[in-house]
Amino acid sequence: MNCCDYLFNISNELLDNEVIVDSENGRRYTYRELQIAVKKFAKYLMDRGFKKGSTIAIHLYNGSETVIAYLACQYCGIISCIVDPMFKPFELQYYLEDSKSVCLITFMKNDKDIKEIGLDITIMHDTDVDMVCDGIDFEQIEQEPHDVSEDEVSIILYTSGSTSKPKGVMHNVYRCKAHVAIQQEIGYTFKESDRLVCFVPFSHAYGCVDILFDAMEYGACVVMMRSFQPQKLARLIESEGITHLFGVPTHYAQLLRYDSIIPQLKKLKAAFVAAAPLNHTTAIQWGEKTGIYLNEGYGLSETCTLTIFRDSSIAITPGNVGKPTTKVATVEIVDESGNPLGQNEVGEIRVKGPNVMLGYWNKPEETSKKLKDGWFYTGDFAYKNSNDEFILCGRNTEFINVAGIKVSPIDVESVLNQHPFVSESAVISQKDEMYGEVVKAFVVLKPEKTLTERELIKFVSSKLSSFSVPKSITYIEQFPRNNIGKIDKNALSKY
Repeated sequence: MNCCDYLFNISNELLDNEVIVDSENGRRYTYRELQIAVKKFAKYLMDRGFKKGSTIAIHLYNGSETVIAYLACQYCGIISCIVDPMFKPFELQYYLEDSKSVCLITFMKNDKDIKEIGLDITIMHDTDVDMVCDGIDFEQIEQEPHDVSEDEVSIILYTSGSTSKPKGVMHNVYRCKAHVAIQQEIGYTFKESDRLVCFVPFSHAYGCVDILFDAMEYGACVVMMRSFQPQKLARLIESEGITHLFGVPTHYAQLLRYDSIIPQLKKLKAAFVAAAPLNHTTAIQWGEKTGIYLNEGYGLSETCTLTIFRDSSIAITPGNVGKPTTKVATVEIVDESGNPLGQNEVGEIRVKGPNVMLGYWNKPEETSKKLKDGWFYTGDFAYKNSNDEFILCGRNTEFINVAGIKVSPIDVESVLNQHPFVSESAVISQKDEMYGEVVKAFVVLKPEKTLTERELIKFVSSKLSSFSVPKSITYIEQFPRNNIGKIDKNALSKY
């Protein structure tokens, strides 16, 4: 088995279907053309001396070159380490050293800047991918795609590292296959005529697994966007016939600000949201304005994304992400001793199944803390309601301990967001001499709205118990975010 199976096992009648459209440079690839391009670049990598088991870091924006380089590495048995293209050379150093990458494929043109970090590494560019695929006539590669063993590493995806150094999550084709099987279990499948858009970072499993492989499984097409731009997205929905949208809550909140693009959004068949808690107001407005409800999912890079899913409905309770997979993987809520909990009992989510990561790259101690007896302990806390739907309460590192009482940031944020003048909020802990910790809130107001701290605290006090009410509220213009679009609460703690 190989991740390239999604590309090379496509039926003959679909070979001339488009599979990749690069909205930045206009390049378009059918399944047949992408097969040839991947084989060419795979041969180029092998001719350069790169062998199976070595690691190549891919530092490219979303685009056709990114997909080709990624799949060519998989074809050869080379480990693909996809890193955020926003990283500058100094930031790249950690990832290149930690992953032991022997080659960097980057969009950056100045090799001197990269070499100044002092690493002995081969540097290639996105233009090299184009040159190989377009301008040089290589012989067709003779060998079949590398046959990956179940415990062999194929992909390294780095966590955001909000509480520690980023960790490399190890996956392979078996984990990706399990993810696609989960999508099939919940019924989130595609037709060969469907066209998915990818503006979430390809360096995240959301892009390089969730969108790419799910589309290829059904002979559908992925339109690659270098970055999220609402107006450009609307034009692409029109010109490319986009049918499915994938994003984080912030993307949908931003799209709803543009009344002029609502007619294009109404043409979508479905829209999926994940990676961060969904604002209840955003969910309602999206349904009202577009005529479709947002599908919501919960998962982590360590579980090869999706494990819990809510289909086309509004969550009455904030944090409700739906029901977990039951056929492919097992998802439970457990206490500190690992005992499964019943309804309305808050505990940690754990996952067991073929979708769970192999471990963290070169971090056995970190791996043993999270992988126990085959279970991955997510660090996310939740409870089940009477319908066995999972209600997220927050991460174990985010709970605020106010005089011994655990406060869920999600609960406080959901109340703050109910105020008609509030666009978005984020809640963190703040040290306090009397209570140990208290609740601190950050708020972004809607355009041209004013609201005093006292007025908002009074509003929240009418809906929450006293220990959950923010001790202070800071208004800011916009939130710091990580590469996937989540609010960076670690950065907020430094404000």
